[in-house]
Amino acid sequence: MIRFMSPNLKNSSLFLKLENVIQLFDPFIFRKYWDLYSSYCAGFKRTIGDIYFREEIGAINVIGIKRDPEISFNLGDTFYNDILVISQNVLNDYGKKDLDFYIYKVTMDPRDKSDKIAHLLLQVCNSYVIRPHRWVPGRIAICQDKDNVLIARTDSNGDVINATPYKGFFGINIHDSDKWVNSSLGCTVLEKDSPDNGFHYKESFKPLLQTVTNKKDIVYAVSSINALENISLISAKGVIDTVLKVSQSFKVLKVNYNPPYMQKRILKWWWEK
Repeated sequence: MIRFMSPNLKNSSLFLKLENVIQLFDPFIFRKYWDLYSSYCAGFKRTIGDIYFREEIGAINVIGIKRDPEISFNLGDTFYNDILVISQNVLNDYGKKDLDFYIYKVTMDPRDKSDKIAHLLLQVCNSYVIRPHRWVPGRIAICQDKDNVLIARTDSNGDVINATPYKGFFGINIHDSDKWVNSSLGCTVLEKDSPDNGFHYKESFKPLLQTVTNKKDIVYAVSSINALENISLISAKGVIDTVLKVSQSFKVLKVNYNPPYMQKRILKWWWEK
């Protein structure tokens, strides 16, 4: 099952084209992707902790997909053009293990060029737990409490300060935007709740995290379109061949798939240029 938090695409200058709203991901391809991308990151020494795919029922695995280069800023209208995909292991109607997918519109880039601002680098890290962001009651989030992550820092001109990544605890969380419209200091931040995204934090993200069984053992794969191209899983234009059109009126899309067709769906996602 896929739950797609649909933006108001017709009036949006963001990343999805209306005629090619997608289904992301097929469980078979998703698992293949996870293993290949983990190996890809390991080759560049960009992994932290035990990064195997969590298999237990109720557990989640998390992938962020950046549209822009690894070192980017939210300048102009480029904010909230990234994707957060959370897969959760479930039992389907046939009693077989399956995956539910939750897709959110996020930003993974800093909001401005400030001295020593953090950029979360491409990596796979077992560094996250579920708790309130900044310990504010009600702001449930996926927080970097378990282990290190890798970041770069840039100066006020946007130049990288040190070619070697910084490794440590930096409070790089996955959280709501709260009162900010374009808020990121290196965190992965969900677009502010609105009717256009189905109030995705309140109606989907928060309830999902309350059901998670691996609350203290979450792996986050930080990826990008370019990285996915490098491991030959998608083209520059997108993520699946089989595209299902979706009405704008849907704020949450729920689709059940017939198991015999599961492995025939290939991913394609059209990105606006």
